[in-house]
Order: sequence, then C-alpha cells, then structure tokens
Amino acid sequence: MKKHMFFYLSLLSIFMVLILSGGAFAGRNLNEVEYKLLPFSVDSMGITVLYPDGWKVGKVDTTKGIIFKAESPDDYLYEIYRYKAGPDETLSEYTKSQGDWLEKNYENYKEVDVDEGEKIGDYTGNIRIYTYTYKDSVYEVAEFYFKDNDNFYIVLLDVPKGELDGLIPLFKSLVSGIKIAKPTFSFKEFTSPDSDFLIKYPANWKLYPSKEDMVFEVGDGKGVWIQVLVHKLSPDMDTEEYAKSSGKWLSKNLKDYKETRFEKFVKDNELKGYLRNYKYMDNEKTQYVEEYYFTYKLEDMNKGFTLVFVMPEDISSDYVEKLREMKEKILNSFSLIYG
Repeated sequence: MKKHMFFYLSLLSIFMVLILSGGAFAGRNLNEVEYKLLPFSVDSMGITVLYPDGWKVGKVDTTKGIIFKAESPDDYLYEIYRYKAGPDETLSEYTKSQGDWLEKNYENYKEVDVDEGEKIGDYTGNIRIYTYTYKDSVYEVAEFYFKDNDNFYIVLLDVPKGELDGLIPLFKSLVSGIKIAKPTFSFKEFTSPDSDFLIKYPANWKLYPSKEDMVFEVGDGKGVWIQVLVHKLSPDMDTEEYAKSSGKWLSKNLKDYKETRFEKFVKDNELKGYLRNYKYMDNEKTQYVEEYYFTYKLEDMNKGFTLVFVMPEDISSDYVEKLREMKEKILNSFSLIYG
C-alpha cells in the first residue's frame, strides 16, 4: 500500500510541475520558442529591420539584391532582397517570375502554397511556401513579396523541413518589423531672368535653357515636366480672361484635347488665379496636365504666368504618389517676386 501511495504522490508531483511550468497541460506548444527581436539599420538603403537575438548578422551582396542577412545557430536563414521594379511590372507578375526562377534553379523544388493580397504589418503582398533539397537535406521556405518606392522586396525565412509551421509567427514579426523610409526630395531654386518669379524644383532633374515664352522647364527623364510660361498681356486682360484664352489655344492645338476641370484657385490665401486639368495625345500616348494661371499688373505692364505639370499615362502608381507630394512643395514655392 505504501508503494502505491508513493506512486500516486509521484504522479501528482509531475502533474503539478507541468502545470506550474506552463507545460502541455496548459496548452503550450513545447516546441515554440519566444524570440527577442533586436533592431538593425541598413542606413545606405533607408531601411530598419528586426532580427532575433543570438542570430548572426552576415555580409550582404547588393549585386545579388541581398540587403540584409542573419543566421541562427540552428541552421535558420533570414534574408531580405530588393530589386528595381520594371516599367509597369506588377507584384503578381514579379511573384510568378520568382516562382519560375526557383523551379528552374532549386533541386527538388516543390511549391506548397501561394497566397496573394496578404497584409502583414505595413505591407500588403504575396506569400509563397515551398520546399527544396540542398546537399541531401530538405528545407522549407516562406517568402513574402511586396512593393515599395518602385522596388520589389522579398523577405525570406529558410529552415529545415518540419520546422516552418512553428516559425510562421516569427516570420510575420520579422516582416512587420521592416520600416522603409519615404524618399525625400532635394530642391534647387530658380529665379527668372527678368526677376519676376521664383520657383523650386527637384535637384536631380534637368534644367533646360529658356526659349521664347517658356521661361522655365525641367524634366525627370521619364516624361514628367514642370514648366513656367510668361506672356505679355494687353493692359485690360484679367486672370480669368487669360486662363480662358489659354484654354482656347489648347483645344485648338492639342490632339484629342479634353478638359476635366477649370476653377478658381487661391494659393495660401495670397496668390489668386485659375486651375485647369486636361489630357491630350502626344506620340500615341495620353498626357495628363495640370496648369495654374496667375497675372500681375504694374502701371502699364500686365503679365500672365502659367505653371504647368505634365505627366504621361505610363507612370507607376508609386511614382505618381511621389510626384503628388513633390508637386505640392513646388506649387507652394512658386511666387511672383514683386507681386
């Protein structure tokens, strides 16, 4: 009887240890590891990431697109790749092309799953799960594809087969920890030859010489233009008449011209004028234009100023967002010096 009592007491002790230690009886996965994540800045790329404490940060190879790499003592590999997006290349197209490359280059490659439109942290992208063989060992990989600032990113976690399921929470934490700085614009200042207006423009854009009424013109090399036209007006012409006369010239001289907006505009409750949006065809490509009209009168002098923003149809959505931000800064910088 004493032996039986000792046996029962031993079982009770084991049971209590499991409960107090948060073991399987408490519903805890004994294989699950809690990772402390540390920050790491990839300064040259404007990116901050998180990686698990105890993992070794490795050397990167930007020629192969690798911008961050960390390895664990358990043969786990965490990498981030960055590639320039091609013109009009979508994330779905890029995800598929990567799958084709993997199938061609990885031994015993097998795609397990691909999910599109998954949101992790700040990014919405595509997840691919697959397996492959390296030196007679089988590995599982989770990859997350997303696009930011005209670049495609791949976040990769590569582990021995059978361990990926328990590491998906870590993988999502690593993706969520990625922070990419928004591009900033550096500006130069331009003062017109007659010192009648001032404007700021992106420092890396090309400034073209003045010609006739085109006093200011810069381009980004991708078909986006910023221009300022200056016209001498009759003494009695006001801003509304100047803007409407410009509209008549546009409708007469531009192919497939279509006006989409025309209204009064006030800049900072100070510089008043008119705003026009329109589109037209040039070299079989639709051009989208936004124009601002201002006038200035001084005694017998009357001048009209047209600030023009031109954007072709094939600009990526990410670049469009950058241009909108930049346009606001340029518009706010524009001033009539003696106005």
